[in-house]
Amino acid sequence: MLIEGIASTARPDLYGDVTLPAMLADAVQRKGVENVRFLLRHDEARPAGRLRSALMTPAGLRVIAELDHRQPGVAAEIVAIRQRQPRGLSLNYTGFRIGRFCAPMDLLEISLVLTPGCPDCLVRPCPWPEDMIELFARQDAAAAKAPAFRMPAIRYPEEATR
Repeated sequence: MLIEGIASTARPDLYGDVTLPAMLADAVQRKGVENVRFLLRHDEARPAGRLRSALMTPAGLRVIAELDHRQPGVAAEIVAIRQRQPRGLSLNYTGFRIGRFCAPMDLLEISLVLTPGCPDCLVRPCPWPEDMIELFARQDAAAAKAPAFRMPAIRYPEEATR
């Protein structure tokens, strides 16, 4: 399942930290999105899948991630997201601060969490393309098993006497 959401904004989070967009964009570019881990609740022993993209937008760092249902705990998160239960994204990084501003940093990982530090960082399912392909494949398989309509048996007059 693909999900999308904002992983960080330029607004203060619940802890008062502000991630500067230029610094975050630089960290993503230096590390490469394929090298940023995608975890479940910041637990290094619980990978949640992999990041597909991470782009800076006016709203913040927009992330598309693929959840791996085979990983422990991820299938339950997929169900929760499909049921529209709130889930969010959270960053883990190293670096130094200028007051409450997070200056040059190294992005360690992005996590799927129950309560993100930034209330704007919620996720939602991406409807295309994998989820729809999966849905169409299931519908096609069901349609192949069941005939579109059933024809009643044809009885010819001479068969009625037998």
